[in-house]
Amino acid sequence: MVIKKPSIRQGEIIAALAALAVYFAIRCRYLTVDYFVDEAENLAGGRLVGEGYTLYEDFFSHHFPFPYWWLAAVFYLFGPSVFSARFSLLALEMLAWTLTMRLVGRIRPLAISMVVWGLVEYFYWGHMAIYYSFSRIGFFVTFALVFFAPEADLSRIRTRLTIWAFTVMAVLADPFMALPLGLVHLRWLMRRRNLRPYGRELAIALAASGLGLGILAMLGTFSIVDFFTDAVVFNLLVYTKYNPAVADPLGGWLRNIATGLQLFDGRWLNPDFFSPLDVNGASRRLFTGFFFRLAILATAVGLLVARRVADGLGLYLASAGLLARMPEFFHIGPFVMVSLLAAAFLAGGHLGRFPGAVLGAGLRVLMAMGLGWLAFRTGAVLADPALGDYHRQMVDWFESDARVAERLTCGRTDVALGDYPGGIFLNFVTGRRPAGGYGLLWPWMAEWDLAGVIERLKVEPAVVGVHIGAEVGPFKAKEYLSPLIEFLNKNYLSIDGFYVAPALVRDCPSVRPYLNYLAALVQTFDGPGSRPLVVLTDEPHLLEYVSRLIGRPVRASDPGKALLVPAGGACFLAAPTKVLPELGVWQLGQTRTEDSGAAPWPLVCSEPLSLGSPVAVWEEGVRLEQVIVRGQARPRGELEVVGLWRYERPEPPSSLHVFHHLVVDGRLVAQADGPLDASFGWQPGDLIGTRYRVRLPETLEAGQYDLLVGLYRFPELERLRTVAGSDAVRVGP
Repeated sequence: MVIKKPSIRQGEIIAALAALAVYFAIRCRYLTVDYFVDEAENLAGGRLVGEGYTLYEDFFSHHFPFPYWWLAAVFYLFGPSVFSARFSLLALEMLAWTLTMRLVGRIRPLAISMVVWGLVEYFYWGHMAIYYSFSRIGFFVTFALVFFAPEADLSRIRTRLTIWAFTVMAVLADPFMALPLGLVHLRWLMRRRNLRPYGRELAIALAASGLGLGILAMLGTFSIVDFFTDAVVFNLLVYTKYNPAVADPLGGWLRNIATGLQLFDGRWLNPDFFSPLDVNGASRRLFTGFFFRLAILATAVGLLVARRVADGLGLYLASAGLLARMPEFFHIGPFVMVSLLAAAFLAGGHLGRFPGAVLGAGLRVLMAMGLGWLAFRTGAVLADPALGDYHRQMVDWFESDARVAERLTCGRTDVALGDYPGGIFLNFVTGRRPAGGYGLLWPWMAEWDLAGVIERLKVEPAVVGVHIGAEVGPFKAKEYLSPLIEFLNKNYLSIDGFYVAPALVRDCPSVRPYLNYLAALVQTFDGPGSRPLVVLTDEPHLLEYVSRLIGRPVRASDPGKALLVPAGGACFLAAPTKVLPELGVWQLGQTRTEDSGAAPWPLVCSEPLSLGSPVAVWEEGVRLEQVIVRGQARPRGELEVVGLWRYERPEPPSSLHVFHHLVVDGRLVAQADGPLDASFGWQPGDLIGTRYRVRLPETLEAGQYDLLVGLYRFPELERLRTVAGSDAVRVGP
């Protein structure tokens, strides 16, 4: 069947521009939302390549190189940032949609599917610069042009160049896209009806790709030999053991063909139409996972009925290939895009008649309703004011760790940095090469070359963090990284939560003198009335090293967030001085000691606290002795809650968290949760000070507002009850 290009009227051009503007606005909302380690790996790799390091040689990766090259170019032009990376992806998507609409000519279904995908793609990490995003774009453009571009346009050089360019991009981003792309190219070859021109173009594409890869290798952006070892041999010998779908994509493809794309899998038959969607379960609804598959199957049937047998079979087989690796999660982004386009074509009646007018009309209505409901449910996410909180928290966390790590490197550019098993974002923030050649140490990477990492750490200056409590599926970092942890404990120094090569600490004027002087002062301190010392610092974990030097635990707190208050009074050493003003917030009645011998840091001491009856008493011996609430409940305002807690048990309350809920008529308006933070060096009898800020929304309706404080166990989220039987107490405002 010959596909003819419909004439594009002025109104459709305006509609296309409007749809592109809407899509751009939606995508901009997601530019600084969420964090994913796969993206962090691309960001770090892109920055390192842009700064002269050689991919696969200077640092390991088992992914194909296109995302690293793309991000290296973006960072070179616009600077390294999450925003520039994601905005460049948005620009690429805008180009892809514009080319597709221009060359296919079916403005309405393409515009509808584009806008709905803009709302949906957040749930499939489509806004992130991960390798699936690049392969998804490459596949979709190729698919749309091959299956829906008019015959006349398919023969034009601009269309052929577009197909080959996006095909090469998709494969260089994700080699597993070769199966569905191969099926799409088979359909393209059938439409062209002439093998010789296609074969000539394929040879040119392979030659051009080979030449380009050779030039990039000569420029030092990647090593061909190490690429083969890391991205081919490693995946075949090791990664397939941890990810069986990677080992048998052909088997997954055949299973999808035999089961109708797993249409009736119980995971997508969930009739819940109203509960909030989340990334992990986005496909597990009738109006998502089931609807996507139904749209593909119905479109394939429609094409068959319209006597476009090759298109119908090609669509079905290629879609089965897109699901060969995983049937859900972020892996199926290209499948979702194809299904939305299919649904839009069906809803508009662009695929011919189905048997029976009622069936055809009903199917069009069903597809239109499905697209509408999907857009409504996913669009609600845009209105969530907390949408970007997690991203900001993660960035703030890594930037804080980066400041610590940079101080420990003593400004030396040759120092490598590692944060295992999954903290490669730290390498992106600092621009430092990964310690031991690995920015990540997942179980499969540890099996491959953990011994090599240790050998390299013996000779290279490095700062290394290891999160021993981390778990990767069933694998515990403290177990599979135990040889590395043992090596670091024996050969490196533990400072500020990192392991530091001894040469760095010995030679670094910004680390060793500061810590040693502080340790000497703490060890010889004799406060008025033998009051115990609490060191005030914005990095309490700094005192871990000091405690090891002097052979006993040292109390430390960041008064901007928490405070340790010994019951019989205390002296507070502000190191650095800038944290001293924060102590006044706690209203301890302290006085400054001018001649304390604690120079260069100020020292203030407080008398024993005089506390009345507790505000509330919880089970497990937890008492809220005092609470101070500052601020007013007004739009865009902030309530600061300062509490002093007593914990009667001998071990620190590491599993208890405090919640602060602002409610009106029983409805939650704002909250601030966090640990009942014992800071560093808590000892039985010490009061635990907590300081949390409850940020209020932009609008507050009239009503009686209550600020409630309570406790819960983390991660179980089980609330503790007071001795009065309630699970929270009112403290204001």
